[in-house]
Amino acid sequence: VAGTGTVTAAISNAGLIHATGSTLLLVGGITGAGTLAIDPAAKLELNGATAQTVAFNPGTLANGTLVGGTLKIDTASNYTGTVTGFAPADTIDLANLIISTASIAGDTLIANISGGGTQAVALTGAFGADILKVTGDGATGTDLILYRLAQPSNATPNPLNFGQVHLNAPETQALAIT
Repeated sequence: VAGTGTVTAAISNAGLIHATGSTLLLVGGITGAGTLAIDPAAKLELNGATAQTVAFNPGTLANGTLVGGTLKIDTASNYTGTVTGFAPADTIDLANLIISTASIAGDTLIANISGGGTQAVALTGAFGADILKVTGDGATGTDLILYRLAQPSNATPNPLNFGQVHLNAPETQALAIT
């Protein structure tokens, strides 16, 4: 199955279910050894229970903006699978929870629920310089958006030497940028 739309029945997935373009809503539970995939700018919404792996495909650059995909989990406790490929600009929407803060510890996204408790989502990947933006999803839940902080370089720039320049004296020198 690939594309957009709504599937209301329970699914036994032994292959790939792929959200492309817009929203693919899976209402029933999903079993089997298959994988669920999300393209940039697409949304996969899970309404039923599943333990399947969800794979975010790499984001794309559109008009200077990185575009990621969205995994919307209608009932967070119903998702017990692992998320792979979660990268900057991707979003996990925990649609039934109001989250106060969130962090990534090792291979686990830990969302602190407003009013008490936590919700964990298993991840695979390296998240050392990444942070999560916690924001309302426009309804009754919370979007967790991954961002990567810019890291300083260990490179030291070479100083430019323009020689002995005196005020009001013209000076030219070739400059090579590498």
